[in-house]
Amino acid sequence: MKDIYGSLFAEWKGRRREGLLPRDNPLSKYVGFKPRKIIAATGLRRVGKTCMLYQLAGPEREKILYINFDDERVPARTEFLTGLVPAIKDMLDVRPGTLYLDEVHRLPDWSRWLRRAYDEGEFDIFVTGSGAQLSSEEIPYELRGRCLEVRVRPLAYAEFLGFKGVGATTALLEEYLLYGGMPEVVLASGDVKLDLLRQYYATVIRRDIIERFRIRNPEALKAMLKLLANSTQFSFTKLYNTIRSMQMRVGKAAVIRYMSHIESSYLLRSVPILSPKVKDQMRHPRKVYFEDTGFVSALSTRFSKNYGRLCENAVANRLSARGYTLHYWKSTDGREVDFAVRTDGGVEALVQACWEPWEDSTLKREMSALVTASSELSCDELMVVTRDRAGVEEHRGKRIRLLRLGDWLLGEA
Repeated sequence: MKDIYGSLFAEWKGRRREGLLPRDNPLSKYVGFKPRKIIAATGLRRVGKTCMLYQLAGPEREKILYINFDDERVPARTEFLTGLVPAIKDMLDVRPGTLYLDEVHRLPDWSRWLRRAYDEGEFDIFVTGSGAQLSSEEIPYELRGRCLEVRVRPLAYAEFLGFKGVGATTALLEEYLLYGGMPEVVLASGDVKLDLLRQYYATVIRRDIIERFRIRNPEALKAMLKLLANSTQFSFTKLYNTIRSMQMRVGKAAVIRYMSHIESSYLLRSVPILSPKVKDQMRHPRKVYFEDTGFVSALSTRFSKNYGRLCENAVANRLSARGYTLHYWKSTDGREVDFAVRTDGGVEALVQACWEPWEDSTLKREMSALVTASSELSCDELMVVTRDRAGVEEHRGKRIRLLRLGDWLLGEA
């Protein structure tokens, strides 16, 4: 074990990641954070959590120690964790004040060890995780109140443009929608972007869902994901019936569990209808949005580019990143608003995503739904996010803002 510790310590001291492009680092404000907490960076695999730790470390490596628990040399045994702090004290001339623990949850008894390391107070601790084990919803009991979750997401549109080193154009907005904001994909040439996204997808499915939850029917899970990628909304009953019609043996309870597992991997999220009744939220279809729009393109069976779906997905992602709770709204006569944006104080805004409302009838339909929802929900912040239309429209006595998607994503509208 000593040889493993030694090689990992030496590699961190000598390793540099050159050419890391700057991006907004949500972890930076938690350096020296008081009251002291374990800072848990969570998010989709390959989204950039490790790179953010490297950026945070800077050149002063002796003050920090990084351990990647996904390294094949790290044994999946509690003894490795138990011996880590003694090895640091015995083998390092300068004791680090901060530990970066990448994917530590892959080792047995990780949470109890982490609790002890935190309680002893010798280190500031940052941890990362690709699954939801470190999320505020699933954090183990012994770490509750001691751990602060920081969500890391794909590149926002402004960061995407920063990686490209250019200003906003319609062509770049369309590229961002088609291929998303996964950092490596953004920098890759066009002919390999979808291949990279499909590889990421396969790895997430295998490691963060099938292996983690010991899925006994992986083919049914994969079929379900394919259906979700090619649908704007779903119900558990319809998913169950469709998968059964494909001659796959699966129960409805399993389909519901699969959805929970998929969401815990951060691959996608589901959005329920707006209703005070839990029964209604369970009974009505849910809308589905991928964490990165590139996965919609990578998994689509369509032959044409579905910018309408991608626009709506991008709007959902940006609203979610801003901390809002999302629902969709639907009237009894079938009128629908894409997003009822909620805060603790109620519905703050109503938003339609409509990529190309070129026909007046299309725009009027979107605005009519907004006005109806506005009256029912007592909300006057009404927006339609479009490809290239901007301005203010009056409809049935209500003021509705039309916003260009690119400007809105950049915070300029």
